[in-house]
Amino acid sequence: MDGYSYLLGSGNLYSPRTASTALRAVLEGLLPPEAFVHRAVSTQSLLEKPYRIEELERLLAQEQLDYDTILLLAQVFKELVSSPDMDTALFAAEGMNTLESRYNEKIQVYRVLLEVDPDPVYRKKLAFLYWELSGLNEDKRSIRNFYLREAFTQLRRIQEKEPLDKECGVLMVKILLELDLLGQAKEVVRKLDPTGEDPDYLLLAAEIAFRERDVDACCGVLKKNPSLRDLSGEGDQDAGLYRS
Repeated sequence: MDGYSYLLGSGNLYSPRTASTALRAVLEGLLPPEAFVHRAVSTQSLLEKPYRIEELERLLAQEQLDYDTILLLAQVFKELVSSPDMDTALFAAEGMNTLESRYNEKIQVYRVLLEVDPDPVYRKKLAFLYWELSGLNEDKRSIRNFYLREAFTQLRRIQEKEPLDKECGVLMVKILLELDLLGQAKEVVRKLDPTGEDPDYLLLAAEIAFRERDVDACCGVLKKNPSLRDLSGEGDQDAGLYRS
């Protein structure tokens, strides 16, 4: 049986719910190898409706997920928690709790490590964990802001001992932007990029100017770097600041 034959006739065969179940069925000779590939690899968008609970379960079972996938899962869970189907709503609530619990467990580990050794590396890890956790609580402003402040505190503690590396510097500005502290964000950019030549800080400076509704200043910042000129509207008349 080739892959196409399996897909055409899969309705008449045993249908495993998870990739691990499919693998066991393949190893026992109950299904062809294509069954495992079909269950383990999905070409369907996670946000495509109707949501596939088995696919959500498969992803949730993986503890090492990238942040974009975690945010997508959280988006789906927040929608499904209002499902009229009680089993689906409960699954979504437990899924959301699982995602947050993983972050809290990691945070606790780094807090314990910091008590033994105040290494800035641990503080950096902690700052990014708080930052990501704030993203999971985007719809809960007070909780989100709490995590943002915790992340900022860790960065300031690092700064007390040594200059921030670029990754931490960029994160500090993003946190201030999320907290709508534009004046502080602007000052941090000036201190961390005094020459105004770093493309990443230039983009942040442009975002600050845009949020201040100073479009001229925003475009002026973008024009300082050749790689960003298309964003400021030079050349193509349709290549504007508002391009998504």
